[in-house]
Amino acid sequence: MEGMEIPRKYLISKNTLYFDDYGEGEQKEQFLLAIYHPDFPDGFRLQFSFGMKKQCLTTFKNGREIECTTGYGWSILKTVDEEGQRVYWELEKKQEEREYYEPCLWIAFSNILVKKAGIAYLEIMDKAEETCEYVPIIKAQMPPEIVRFAPVTATVRKGQKAILKWETCGAESCVINPGNYQVAASGILEIKPEETMLYTLDASRGEEKETKKARVYLYEDILEDYLIAEPDVYYRGCSLNVHYLIGDNKGVVTLKAGGTPVEIRTNENDTMKASFISAEKVAFSYKEQGVEKNRYLELCPDEEQVIMKYVVAAKRQETDKSIVFGVEWCTKGAFEIQIFVRVYPLGEEKTVNDFQEYLIMSLEEEGIAAWTPAPDFSGRGMYFFFLRTKNSQGELKEAVYAYEDDKEVGYYDNLGK
Repeated sequence: MEGMEIPRKYLISKNTLYFDDYGEGEQKEQFLLAIYHPDFPDGFRLQFSFGMKKQCLTTFKNGREIECTTGYGWSILKTVDEEGQRVYWELEKKQEEREYYEPCLWIAFSNILVKKAGIAYLEIMDKAEETCEYVPIIKAQMPPEIVRFAPVTATVRKGQKAILKWETCGAESCVINPGNYQVAASGILEIKPEETMLYTLDASRGEEKETKKARVYLYEDILEDYLIAEPDVYYRGCSLNVHYLIGDNKGVVTLKAGGTPVEIRTNENDTMKASFISAEKVAFSYKEQGVEKNRYLELCPDEEQVIMKYVVAAKRQETDKSIVFGVEWCTKGAFEIQIFVRVYPLGEEKTVNDFQEYLIMSLEEEGIAAWTPAPDFSGRGMYFFFLRTKNSQGELKEAVYAYEDDKEVGYYDNLGK
């Protein structure tokens, strides 16, 4: 590929796809292609090289299963050429894209199974000019990663059994200490601690290693000072009970993720404050001998709920009175992530089917994005912002904000237990 120049108008996120030779299941990957100022009057074609060589994205058999979706204003035609062992996607503008120009086109590729390290290339052919550009995609063995390592119950009575639960990706071997337990890449382990114990999980592949720690408490060891959450997981909008004993202050307080801090009257006629300071961390702020102090309690993400944070805000511009919507989100362990807005015109006789949908973002696990209605949409409208995804069990999870013009009028999610 000597002399090949990568144009700035194409951007791939992420540009490294991983495969896992040590996991129990197949590692499916995905990425987003952004094309800035997509000027293709006759459309364009996307394709990869398929085969067993390191410059091929994957085999032709696996390439047939790759899925390609795009945003507003473009149609996709997938072609599978059995004789030539090729798969390609042809994109053409729809009529609405010709009427309303989008400066950036997002294209999502998913269900990609790679097996060999190397650099593959995405070929982008302009059908009008019959010219091609090539964008590199790195293929690499997944480094060992510990997705989760935590006790099912963090605090037990002396003599009771506790269960450690873990999940890893890309690990050739896993060891839990103390005890030097050689364990599988994912699983559970029963333990019977005689004292409060700190356990470590080492996930290794060759010279690469990741380590995480988990602590199991005995009630008998922590009666003088403790913070215990029930449940000890978090997701957007979750609530939990935190049992605390700090100095002479003892009790239980209920906190809600994203909610306001809770003030607690202490024995010294002072105030202690308990609050979520981030999605995965709770803080207790108090005074000890006149000095401000903080205690922290760390939580694990609830992998069944997957949506950790989702916020939509609106602002009307002073110059032209148009509305700008800001979207911020964070997910953990989510699949098939998609953020889109459904727009219903107001003030006219419209049926419930008279709406337009616009893709804001897909595949990205977290981020911030902005969206504005089309310039030709000058009337009033109802806007429904969807964050829709699936958890590892394939269950649909979603959160939805409803706006009437720039005023929030409702919220829905199915994250409650």
